[in-house]
Parts: sequence; C-alpha cells; structure tokens
Amino acid sequence: SISSYPKTRFRGWFINDEDLLGGFKTLGKREVNYEYYNDVIHPDMMKRIAETALRCCANLLIPSTLVDLTNLYEENLVKICSEMGLYISQHHIEPLGVSKFGFSKFAKANNLNDGFSYISNKDALVECWKYYLRLWSKYPRIVFQTGLRGGTDRPVWANEKMSELPKDRGELISNAITEQFNLIKEIYPYEINVTSTLWMEGADLLKGGYLNIPNEIFIIFADIGMSQLFGEDFFTVPRDINKKYGIYYHAAFWHTGPHLAEGVLPKKMCYAYQLLRDYKSDYYSILNVANIKDLTFSIYMNSKLTWNDNISLNEIYDEYASLYFSDNKKDKLITAIKTFYSALGDVGEDQYERFCKKCNFSYKKYTDLDFPVVSFNDGMFKAIIWCFYYEHRELVKTPKLREVCVKGLPIILDAYYQFKE
Repeated sequence: SISSYPKTRFRGWFINDEDLLGGFKTLGKREVNYEYYNDVIHPDMMKRIAETALRCCANLLIPSTLVDLTNLYEENLVKICSEMGLYISQHHIEPLGVSKFGFSKFAKANNLNDGFSYISNKDALVECWKYYLRLWSKYPRIVFQTGLRGGTDRPVWANEKMSELPKDRGELISNAITEQFNLIKEIYPYEINVTSTLWMEGADLLKGGYLNIPNEIFIIFADIGMSQLFGEDFFTVPRDINKKYGIYYHAAFWHTGPHLAEGVLPKKMCYAYQLLRDYKSDYYSILNVANIKDLTFSIYMNSKLTWNDNISLNEIYDEYASLYFSDNKKDKLITAIKTFYSALGDVGEDQYERFCKKCNFSYKKYTDLDFPVVSFNDGMFKAIIWCFYYEHRELVKTPKLREVCVKGLPIILDAYYQFKE
C-alpha cells in the first residue's frame, strides 16, 4: 500500500566536485584536463551512494561531474544508477552529456576541428551531440540537460567573441536548446524528460525575456551558491502554466559557500523550499551534495522538504536525531546541531552583491529574514586563505570577518564538546 506521495516529482543529488569521493576508493582514471577530476568513483562506492539516495526517497542522480560515456569506468556509474532504478541526469555544463573535454576527444578521433563553438564550429559540435546522445540512449530514465555554456562553468561569451546584446545572446542559446531538444526527440527511444538549468547568465537572460525555451523542457532556477538564496530573477520571471519549473540548490558550493562542512542554515533551506511551493517551481529538485558524507544533515533535511510540503524544522530535527538515539541523548544531539549552526555568523552583503554582478547572477536585496543572507562557513575560510596568500591581504583583517571569527570560535568549540559527549 502507498501511504504518501512526494510533493516534488524529481528529487535528487548532484555528485559534484567529488574530489574526496574519487580519492577515497577508485577504479579507473578520467580523461579530462581539469584540476581535481582525476579518478573515477569506485563501483562499490557508487552502489552505496545510489542506495543511500533511494533510502532518502530520492529518484534522481547526477552520478559525477563531466561524465564521459566513452570511458567505460565512467559509463559504469550510469549503468549502476540505471540498474537500481534511478533517473539519471547531467551537469549543466554538459548538455546531452557533452563537455568541452568530451568534444575535444570526439573531434580528435574523427579528424575534426576541435574548437568548442556553436558559432564557428557548429557542424562538428552537433555531430558530437548526436554521438553522445546515442550512447546515453542505451539507458531509460535519462533526464537530459540542454543549454549552451562556455568551455567550463562560464558563459558562452567567455569562450568566444560574440555580440554583447542580450537579444543576440539569448537567441543563440535558445537556438542551441531547441536543436538539442529536437535531437532528443529524434534519437532517444524512452520517456522524454529534459531540463535547462538557468545558472548565472541564463536566469538573467530569461528575466529579460531573451530566452525562448520549448514548453516541454523543465526550467530549472538555481540558488546563488554563496548564499543559498534566490536572485531577483526567481521572483520576477512569470510562471507559464504550460511549463514545469524546478530548482538546483547547493548544500555544497565550490568557492565561498559550504563545501567540506555543513554551511546551509536549516531555517534558510526550509525558507527556500517554501518559496518553491509559493512560486510553483517545485516539480524538480537537484541538490549539490559534493562528497556527500560532509553534508548528511542538509541531505536529510532536503529529502524531507522534497517529499512533504508541510513538515516543520522541529520535526526534521527530531526524525534525524532518532536515527541515532532513542533516549535522552536524542535531545542532546539536536542541541549540539543547533549550537553548531548558531556559530555561522553574518558576514554581510557587500562582497555578495559584487560577486553576483561579477558572475552574472541576478542579485536580490533581502530585508525580511531572521537569518543571515551570507553566513560564515568553510568556504569563507578558503576565501580568507586566498586573500592572505595572493591579493587583497587587508581583507583578512577586516573588522567584520574578525568579529564573526571571534564570536564563532567559542560556539564551535562548545558544539565540538557537545558532540564529543
């Protein structure tokens, strides 16, 4: 018997920046010239990841970053997810499973120009899309990614010269998405599910009315990883009754967001997913979980929020703690978790606003929150180290950061001793 139904149709994880998962137990080498992406996750590890996702009521995985199905070790990750009944998708910089690195490999093998360009080398790129699409078409339950980015996680215009007019840029990306979607309909033999993730510049172009995306494609908004909140575009893009909408959300964000330790305030994630309900954008949810094991509470909380639309944060705390204890230690664990999060102080919005403008994010000023827009986390430590060793050395000494550190340190120590007890 079925006791309940999920509120969100597609609920999953993005295994991204999996530097520690790859280094922990591996089988096979990757063929990309990209720092930290050297080893393929071991099949035993992938099975454990897929099982854990299923136990968290997820039904979708992006099983690694930059998966190349011409590498049998990487294809095996997709095969494992497929055999365990999961839907499978792709990183937003690899539409139809094609990254810059996969295209270069394909072009060299076929004596083609290896310039990664939809403008100057379109025919070769389209042939590559078709080739990889056929490889992915061996598997049912693929949720294809569509879009057009630069060589890595950058706008297409960072990769080549093109018009600076938003209208022209939007038209180019729209044409690429439409062509990709038509190829999927032509080649893929199973149920068709397709997304387009509006990360960075995509959201801004859609907000301005410059993107034309086929109705059948799910439009996926993204939080801004540094804050885990939405940009102005999320609130101003009109929702079309004929389209489905979803979210790409960061429990981990490589740069100044949380990555190797919990950093998303629980109140904030609950607030964000309530906004998804309010703005009818909860058909699809993918959570960036990086190396997974560092972010178990965020993952558990997300699994509850994507299944229920009326669960409270206190219920989530209670159910999570019940996994570990059934006696009075359960309440102590909840207190320790809350103590840890209370140490993540407010670092202010000045740098955050500059970050949004620099990276094509649609900045929004929040004024009604009872939690920080940008909270101190392990990613902030990383940013401080960069400042100290490279440039803007004086930023390390800013009163704001020093104040947050001084206030947070004794709280972190308190949380540590509570967990130890």
